[in-house]
Amino acid sequence: MTTEKELSIDDLICNRCGNNADFNKSGGNCPECGDDLCIECAGSWSETANDDDPGCAICDACYLKQSICLEHTVKGNKYTFTIVANNKDDTEGIFEIHAKCLQSGKTSCVTNNNSVIAWFIHPIFENEEVEGSTFIVTDRSKFRELVDRATKLLEDRYWVRKYLEPAMDNDRAAGEWECETEKSDYADPCESCPHHGETTCSNCQFGGLGKR
Repeated sequence: MTTEKELSIDDLICNRCGNNADFNKSGGNCPECGDDLCIECAGSWSETANDDDPGCAICDACYLKQSICLEHTVKGNKYTFTIVANNKDDTEGIFEIHAKCLQSGKTSCVTNNNSVIAWFIHPIFENEEVEGSTFIVTDRSKFRELVDRATKLLEDRYWVRKYLEPAMDNDRAAGEWECETEKSDYADPCESCPHHGETTCSNCQFGGLGKR
């Protein structure tokens, strides 16, 4: 009886199409799905460097499963929160969380807020420093985990109201939030709101959100 250890690389069969995997001609084993693959099923063997294996490569199907291009907005009682996540066109993924106060219209990218880091990022990236408003991730599998965690947390309305919104109140009190500067649908930059004499008016239907 032939055991798995006795098989040579020439005997390996592609787990997807059943043909010879032929590791001598760019076939191989995908560390993500565990399949032995021929080059046709593996594709380009996309490199997905991470701290554990800087040169690891996974099959194209797994690479696409880990690709994310997302802008997901959830409305709470006092704020709207938007997850911005994208690793589709690069080996690095970018992750941001934006918050907007519904009462004032002021916004901020709160990715590096201490509470956001503690709840969203550190459970997956322990002790990782988040220096700016954009968190950069090179591990694609952990990037997917981060986005899934963030989405699940924001969909929990009780948690948002009980914990996240009070944290945003404290952050906004620090005074670093800014008003959006959307162009009014009814006024060019040289014109003004017909009701309040402002280029952008946050108090009526004739303008976008702007400083009052």
